[in-house]
Formats: sequence, structure tokens, C-alpha cells
Amino acid sequence: MRARADSKFENPWYRYVETHFGAYVLFHVLLALLIRGSALLSTLYFLVFFGVALSLAASRRVEVAAFACCYTAGAEVLWRMTGARIPWEAGKYVTSAILLVSIARSSRWRSPVLPFVYFALLIPSILFVITMSDLGRIRRDLSFNLSGPFSLMVVAWFFSRLEIRRSELLCLFKVLVGPVAGIAAIALYTTLTAANLRFGHESLKITSGGFGPNQVSSVLGLGCLLCILHVIEPRLGARRRMLMFLVAVLFAVHSALTFSRSGLYFAGIGTALAVLCTCGNLVRMLRITSVCMAVLAAGYLLIVPQLDASTNGALVKRFADADSTGRDQLFAADLQVWLNHPILGVGPGQSRHAHFKLGHGGALATHSEYARLLAEHGLFGLVSLVILLIMGIRNLCQARTGHAVGLLLPVVAWGHLFLVTNAARLVSPFALIGLTFATFTAERDRS
Repeated sequence: MRARADSKFENPWYRYVETHFGAYVLFHVLLALLIRGSALLSTLYFLVFFGVALSLAASRRVEVAAFACCYTAGAEVLWRMTGARIPWEAGKYVTSAILLVSIARSSRWRSPVLPFVYFALLIPSILFVITMSDLGRIRRDLSFNLSGPFSLMVVAWFFSRLEIRRSELLCLFKVLVGPVAGIAAIALYTTLTAANLRFGHESLKITSGGFGPNQVSSVLGLGCLLCILHVIEPRLGARRRMLMFLVAVLFAVHSALTFSRSGLYFAGIGTALAVLCTCGNLVRMLRITSVCMAVLAAGYLLIVPQLDASTNGALVKRFADADSTGRDQLFAADLQVWLNHPILGVGPGQSRHAHFKLGHGGALATHSEYARLLAEHGLFGLVSLVILLIMGIRNLCQARTGHAVGLLLPVVAWGHLFLVTNAARLVSPFALIGLTFATFTAERDRS
């Protein structure tokens, strides 16, 4: 990994995560259990990370800034679920701040145009918000709804300056997996120590570490997907492949126990896309497909019955249920809001109040970033959404190596699936989509 205008540098962070991945995961498991009951320790953990990452980014360590971006994508839920006393959108703030400092300290400020246009199109509708008298509400609405698109613009700007090899891209994925292991550890602890655990037809907060099941399940699913991408990596050694496989299974099992279905669904779709990307090599595709089918069969016959029995039959019923839990109704309500305000929409954060006026019960926030862009930004939001999709497609088409596409397509798909079903509640989808703006080179291209 290097900035295109700079000379190649040694990367001790990259080497450490590569050679000590097991210790890296174990460290985050122990750290998560340590800070689980202490908001003070969790806040200290956040401040130490932010301070170190910011200072190293200021010293022109672009690889540290890249690692910090991916680390924050994995750690954001961990900070939230352990009660760190930080702003709710801190993950997006931290990512943007570290990367902007790195950009400011570099000699290359040039940026791709589309990310800036994507964000600029969302500015006109702010007019409907800033005219309100409640300054606290203005800040909350703008922060919650625009910090995600802003972070995507910054991440795209930062990574557009970098050249990344396949091995370094995999290392960035490993960096993200570490804090996800901490999330899984807390979720497992609360599940095992629960005094009165009842499984039903809804997602469970207690098996999600006492935090939001949708966010926990989605991040565990992302961790599972990233581990699977390592498992099917042809250059990975047998020992590391087995470690990645075991971590992927643990993530998948606990994602299922949250009873939030999106995590496993997204991981499954991402895995299928990764396998399809190997179709250029028929032998490899058949080998990977056969292994995946064997693993799925073993999981269905051995693991699923045990999990279903431990939940008194509720697990299979939950995942067989096709109910969208009201997301389709919110999506339809957003479309109606857009039809009523087609040009500028109703303004950032105002769609939930428009839902209420349409008779949709309480003032519910949307669960789809796509629908939110239409309802709150109107025609400008539609153009912004089209640009968001075009950026991902174009970056995938411009990837210089087929192997890079096999790693990028699954995570970009995960990012968009998250935005469709969970809106912009985390920085991770924006970080992964922005990552595709890097130039991906083969290992032999930079000796």
C-alpha cells in the first residue's frame, strides 16, 4: 500500500496483523470483555485509538490512516454497545477526521469528481432544516442523515490517492475483523449468562450483547463474509485458512442467534458473488463451489438442528418467515413523501415526521438510505442515488485485476444491502464503498 506520489514504504502494521492474526483477534476478545461493564474504559479505548491514529495520520503514515478507516468500521458497534461516552455518529466523525488530516498532510489533494457531486446534491434540501428554531434538532437531523454521505466522500477522496495490492486489501479486511470478534465475545457472554432467555419471532437484544440486533447481526455477517473471502483465497496457508473458517463459523452462529436475519443473508449473498467472480477459472470455481456446498450441507445437518433445538424450534421459524417487519411500509411511505415533494424533498431527517402526517403511526425513521434520499432530497436525491450506484459499478469495472474484483464486489454488495435495509446507521457501508476508489495492483506490479 502506498500513496501514488510517494515512494514505497515499509508497513509494520501490515506485517503484524498478517503474522499475528490469532493474537490480534484474541486481544480484542479480551478487551471487549474488559470494557463490557465500564463506560469509562470504553471511552478511554476510543480516545486512545483516535489519538494514536490521528497523530500517525498527521505524520504522513497513509497506511495507518487506511487501517484506522477499516478499524473504525468494525469497532463502531463495539464502542456503542459498551457505552462509550462519545457522539452517536462518532464512527463517521473519526473516519472523516483521520482521513482529512492524512489528505491535508499529503502533497496530492486532487480528488475524483463524482463523490463530491454525490454529496453536494444533498446540500440544497438543508434549507428546510436550518430554518427551524430548535438548534439541537437541527444538529441531530443534519448529523444523523448527512454524516454518512460526507464520510463516503472523504473515504473515496483518501483511497483514490492509494495503490493497494491484493494482500494489503486482505490485510485491511483482517483489521476490520478484530473488533468484530470483540462484538461476538460480548454477545456470546450475555447469551450464556442470561437468566431468563426466551426465543420468539423477533430479533433479540440480549443475544446481541444488549445492543441493537440489526446492527450487531449485520456487522457479524460482515465479519463472517470477510473471513470467507480469506478462506477461498488460493494463496492462504492451511493453518490460517482453518483459523479464518472457524472465526467465520462463530460469527455466523452468533449472527443467527440475534434472530436478526440480515447478517446471514448479506454474508450469503456476498459469498455467492465471490464464488461467481472465480468463473474465469473453471477448475477453481468448481472446487470452491463444491467446498461451499459441502460446508453448507454439514452446517445444515449438524449445526442448524442443534441451534434450533436450543431455541425450542424458534430459529428455523424465524429465518423461514418472509415478513419484512414493516420496512416495506416505510419504503412505500417514503415514496409517497417523494411524490408529494418531488424536487427538493422534505429535508434531512424530516421524512419520519412526514410518515406521521401520512398516517403511518408514530414518527418512524426510514430503514432505507435509498428511500431516504428520495423522500428527503427529492430529484436531487435521485441523481445522488444514481451517482452512488455508478461509482460502485465504475470502480469495479476499472479494477486492474480480476482477483481484486472478487474481493471488492462482495463487500460493495454488502454495503449497498446494508444501506437498503438499515439506512446510514453505521460508517461501515460507506467505508467499504469508498475503499473501491483505490487503484488495485497485482503483487508483481510493485517490487
